[in-house]
Amino acid sequence: MNGILIVDKPTNILSHDLTAKIGRLYNTKAGHSGTLDPNVGGVMLIALGRYTRLLRFFTRLDKTYICLAKFDHKVNELDIKRLKSKIGKNAQIPPLQSAVAKRLRYRELYELEILEVLNDRILFKARVESGYYMRVLNEQIGAKMEDLRRIAIGDIDESMSVNPYRIFTNPKSIRIYSIEEMFPYLRMSRIDIDEITYKKVIHGVRLNMNIRGYAGLFYDNKLVAIIKDGEYQVVLT
Repeated sequence: MNGILIVDKPTNILSHDLTAKIGRLYNTKAGHSGTLDPNVGGVMLIALGRYTRLLRFFTRLDKTYICLAKFDHKVNELDIKRLKSKIGKNAQIPPLQSAVAKRLRYRELYELEILEVLNDRILFKARVESGYYMRVLNEQIGAKMEDLRRIAIGDIDESMSVNPYRIFTNPKSIRIYSIEEMFPYLRMSRIDIDEITYKKVIHGVRLNMNIRGYAGLFYDNKLVAIIKDGEYQVVLT
């Protein structure tokens, strides 16, 4: 089985464990589009079968979170100003909980909206670059991340997600998306090719296409390959 599920990950479960359980349910290999900490819930993409090869193209999309930051004092104007000042590029070192190398990196906070100020807490929404650590953001403003939920991956938002309880109790009722349905969310160009070009693709023949960035090659309305700057990234035949 090949497909993509849009899952509302609960808290208190590992992303890897939930993905493995869903893979066993559908009797196929499965992968997810980016780890959420056990105590963090929200939108997670789980790919089945051959579609696991496409997850990295979803992982690169921006993420949107709702975050509750807790201070050890009543929130003041300086705290709010410090938080708003983080819009833009931020220097971050991944937290100890992360499995990636602990080296300095720069990631962008694209948009920030303060939803509510509650005595010693700030509830806010943030849209960030892939690889941005919300926990580090909280540390940088002198707060503790008390709660976090991912509400969107790119334009894939929580309204499209399904609770795992429904998946396990009635798996046949769950919508499993094809990559053709999900392709518009990848934010890359679509190029429809003819049969001659398609045969070149399936044989790995280099295409003379002046294309910058990512693009999906479609033949007969089916995605057959993803290229970047003219080089094959994935061939799905």
